[in-house]
Amino acid sequence: MKRFCCLFPQSTGQPSDHPSQGGTNSADTSRWRISLAAIGFVIFLSGLLSPRSSSAAQNLAVDPVPPEIAEASSEPAEAMAAIRIPEGWEIDVWAAEPDVANVVAFDIDLQGNLYACETFRQNRGVTDNRGHDEAWLLADLASKTVQDRIDYHKRLLGEAAITYAQHDDRIRRLTDSDGDGRADKSVVYANGFNRLEEGTGAGVLALGKDVYYTCIPKLCTRWVVCVIVRHMAKTY
Repeated sequence: MKRFCCLFPQSTGQPSDHPSQGGTNSADTSRWRISLAAIGFVIFLSGLLSPRSSSAAQNLAVDPVPPEIAEASSEPAEAMAAIRIPEGWEIDVWAAEPDVANVVAFDIDLQGNLYACETFRQNRGVTDNRGHDEAWLLADLASKTVQDRIDYHKRLLGEAAITYAQHDDRIRRLTDSDGDGRADKSVVYANGFNRLEEGTGAGVLALGKDVYYTCIPKLCTRWVVCVIVRHMAKTY
């Protein structure tokens, strides 16, 4: 999703300000020039920042399958029982499946909302180099751009490359709205991070009114406008 904003100058409504009436106000002309420059800059950014700008990546754009999330169970309570805490301390469950799953990172904003990075792509789209052969490792080490990464996945995986985009990473927002010490609202804040070149989405930062998300090779804002990081991180 992309959100851009342009400001256009308002017409004064006076005949002399319109070129067809035999004159042009210099201030209005300047404003129009600035607006046209802004429009051109927005068009430029639309192509530069679009996460779907790569034609090779578009060939593998598929809708992810719904993730498999476990039902509520006694596992959280069993896990807590194995945690040793200082005398006088208490421990309790704030959130668990099915409200949140596969958490790899989280952050909390000033309103107490928790943003959790959930991954459903480990070994199903984001793999460990140690699980591949030498050809894969050398191709990964040789890749210098995001397009290189896409190309070697398609070349070495063949038709199976499509399976690497079947699952997605996402951000979930959890809220304790009644203040009882347990999350009671859970919503998917952003999802669809399942492109061949993406993952793992393993970093989130709630800063002021913005939420930043790192999902190789992109850094995304709360509006999910992504920019490609110049030096792509390697997967290990």
